[in-house]
Amino acid sequence: MKTLLRVAALVCAVWAVLLLVGKERWVVADDLTPLVRALANTLGVTYVVLAALFAGAAIAPAANRAAVYAGILLMALNTVNELYQLLVLLPLPLATVSLVNLVVNIALLVGLIEGLPRLAQGDTPN
Repeated sequence: MKTLLRVAALVCAVWAVLLLVGKERWVVADDLTPLVRALANTLGVTYVVLAALFAGAAIAPAANRAAVYAGILLMALNTVNELYQLLVLLPLPLATVSLVNLVVNIALLVGLIEGLPRLAQGDTPN
């Protein structure tokens, strides 16, 4: 569980950096309107907070069950959102990032759900 929470924190930190600092590198300047910049900055700040939450919960997962449940909820909702983006919204060349994020979200979701029984028993070796 500790390792999964650290990975979730790392994924959130990577998204925070991409949204706060790197958006000019992977979004066309014409598409980067003030509204899109504001929304990307807001989402980036949110991912910073989530990364801190998951990193803190990785220290003692049993004592931070709410953070574990938040991680499960985040990964489940991100999975649904990524599926919608892949199936409906994004054209093929832009779908690569969503596909990678979908795979990571599913892996983390399955791992976190699979680790819940051990968390309830207080046995969290990793």
